[in-house]
Amino acid sequence: MRIRALTLMLTSSLIAAGDAAAQFDEVLPGARVRLRAPGVVASRYVGTVLDRRADTLFVSHAPGSRVVVATRAITSLEIDRGRSRAAGAKVGAIWGGGIGLISGLMTMEMRNTGTVQDADSIGAASWVTLMTTSYGLVGAGIGAIIGRRHWERFDVAPRVSVLPSRRGALLALSWTH
Repeated sequence: MRIRALTLMLTSSLIAAGDAAAQFDEVLPGARVRLRAPGVVASRYVGTVLDRRADTLFVSHAPGSRVVVATRAITSLEIDRGRSRAAGAKVGAIWGGGIGLISGLMTMEMRNTGTVQDADSIGAASWVTLMTTSYGLVGAGIGAIIGRRHWERFDVAPRVSVLPSRRGALLALSWTH
């Protein structure tokens, strides 16, 4: 029974060690990363990879600072792939359209009072549609200029732990999103 438990411990630890080293192959020095490593960094940490070893990442958030993170401690990892103009335009259009809708609904009654010029011939639904569309287009333009960061998420492989016990061995699997 002890030989079986020892074999199980050795096999599972080798499998887990191989997975942990292989899953971070794309994390190279100079890459901007966003990671979570409970017990090492508070909440989510964004920084630049200074160096990488098989079991360790050296990450910096500001010049002169350096955080050493063991790969086995990382529960979430994302790599910055740059800015996307299309994604920025989409987010800008959603925000602009929402603001335009609210603005159109709030000014809908003022269109017939002469406060808003030349709006007497526009119906209420047309007015709200015009405001929503025009604000949405402005928002899309601003969003396209600013852009939006695209983060590629890496799946962190399940971790396998085998703990010796009086009756043999305890096998524990854990993984996070």
